[in-house]
Amino acid sequence: MIRNGERRLSGASPSSLRSVAPTATDRCSSWRIRIFSEPNPFNPPGNLRPEDVQRPITFDLTRDGPGPRLERTPEGKAIVRAYTDLKRHIICDDADPFFCNERVVQDGVPTDQFLTRKLWDVGSTAPYGHRGDLTTITEAILHHAGEARPQRERFEALAEEDRAAIVEFLKTLQVLPPGAPSVVTESELREFVRRRRAAGKEWNQ
Repeated sequence: MIRNGERRLSGASPSSLRSVAPTATDRCSSWRIRIFSEPNPFNPPGNLRPEDVQRPITFDLTRDGPGPRLERTPEGKAIVRAYTDLKRHIICDDADPFFCNERVVQDGVPTDQFLTRKLWDVGSTAPYGHRGDLTTITEAILHHAGEARPQRERFEALAEEDRAAIVEFLKTLQVLPPGAPSVVTESELREFVRRRRAAGKEWNQ
């Protein structure tokens, strides 16, 4: 989890993490350029561009600034364990239309496309789904269809023990506010979801 700027793992046994590591950790890491500059070439129109200044401000994301810093590869690139690609994907189909409830096209985005949410805080952001009507990580995984169906089927094909290990690993990915307990238990999470749902009902009345 990430707490007060520090990344910690909790809630999953070492054996569980070992069994998950090849799929849920290594394959979700991205190798990126480690130098950040501002202004940079990706700034949208109307903002400063590199050619507008004599010397852009640059710093090494693996060495400069306060911690925690990004890991650095032997090749000099940065490892970003984002657990997402932050791209839009079709995640519903005729066989499982659970997420296909949107009726209005917004900002030109097709109604069956959804942005892949960040997962680095998935253990502390229940309930799940864009409507917030899924209470468990397993439910969220099993409702992924469309482009995500192959990954869903691979998850379903795993032994129960391996599926549980993946879920336990995902639960360790938490971002907690300063002063919060280092671990959010299952019962505390369920109580939070219950209160959030109750607050939503009061708001809609």
